[in-house]
Amino acid sequence: MTKRILILTDFSGGTWDAVCFAMKFLRNGKTTLNLLKTYQKPEVRQSMIRDIIPLLKESSLNELKELRRKILKKFKIPKRKVKSLSIEGNLVSLLQNQLNTNDIDSVVVGLHNSIPHTGFLIRRKISRIIKCSSHPLFILPYRFSDSEFQNIVFVTNPYNQPSEKVLDKLRYLESKVGSGIHILFISQDDNHDIPKSIKSNIIEHFSGIKVTTDSLHNASMNPDQNFLDMASCNLVVIEKINYLRFRKNITKHLSLTLDCRIGHPVLLIVTK
Repeated sequence: MTKRILILTDFSGGTWDAVCFAMKFLRNGKTTLNLLKTYQKPEVRQSMIRDIIPLLKESSLNELKELRRKILKKFKIPKRKVKSLSIEGNLVSLLQNQLNTNDIDSVVVGLHNSIPHTGFLIRRKISRIIKCSSHPLFILPYRFSDSEFQNIVFVTNPYNQPSEKVLDKLRYLESKVGSGIHILFISQDDNHDIPKSIKSNIIEHFSGIKVTTDSLHNASMNPDQNFLDMASCNLVVIEKINYLRFRKNITKHLSLTLDCRIGHPVLLIVTK
């Protein structure tokens, strides 16, 4: 089955960042790039909807057509490997119920310079997308540059086995970068250190890769402290089950970087 990379273009300011990241770090020769744009009926009188909906559809199609043209001009990729999806409806509902998601390999969204002065609405929508997503979800708060990311941090509970989907992505991305992987073990057990035998159950999945580790316990967690030092981490990988623990930290960071124009990209994966 041919796999798809789904680019969410509703966050228009960072769409090109998402495309560049997908092309550089995620796509292989068999992967199809799907550009998804949604539009919704406005809350106006029925008589106006008949006139507005065709305009919204036309605008959506034109935006995707221009984006597709730009991709084909910039990258060496067959035309059949870039497809546009202009769909009427709510983005979160589409991801949950209406799209055929079985063949989706990754979902990518770029938030840089998205919609000025709507940071709260963007964060709320992203939170909903994270909640409904069952695929590796790449969120790019910063403007993406062509530079390589230098650090990969994997946040995990040592007592829970990571999914193969997460492990595969980690190994693949590390092979692209060669930076090694820093594992941040988080545990609810405050009574003793995490046994080496438990840690090794996860470390052993990264044979041949340089692995460093750190540990974090509930008792040592200060909610005001940024344990995920986003300024020094280019890529943070968090499973959905562990995302809730750092949600406030992450959304606060997103609010500070939506309009950031400098610095290295901070990338985040949240997945089951």
